[in-house]
Amino acid sequence: MTSPTAYLCWVCNIEETQRILLEICSGCGNLYHLNPYNSVPGRDCGDAWIDDDEMVLQVFCKTCMDEARSADAAEWVSRGARQGFPLATPPAGTAAAAAAAAEQRASAPQSTPPTPRPVDSPPPIRPRATPKRRFHRVD
Repeated sequence: MTSPTAYLCWVCNIEETQRILLEICSGCGNLYHLNPYNSVPGRDCGDAWIDDDEMVLQVFCKTCMDEARSADAAEWVSRGARQGFPLATPPAGTAAAAAAAAEQRASAPQSTPPTPRPVDSPPPIRPRATPKRRFHRVD
């Protein structure tokens, strides 16, 4: 009797004999653990969801999701720095943190940025030149 084929998870490096418990990542194309059952405990080294824009099932391993999150965080930090709103930097030691710090130093505004309003406060109300109508006329 021959031994069953063992598949290796790209994320956790644990061998799996049941191919149904592994999925191919849409980002890197490697196999990773993805438990297809909600009622049975199992290992998950990634996630799957239905994309809102394309209505297709997206499957990504944890490694690709972490890289995408750090790239998104670096983009938000650099965008905020360009607009004069300093944002929190990604966790130290990541490539995104180093890129964000370099971007902030390179595009630091010369004047002091405006003080951001507290998170819990509502946006400021703009004064209206004309009184607000309750109903609009339809002619």
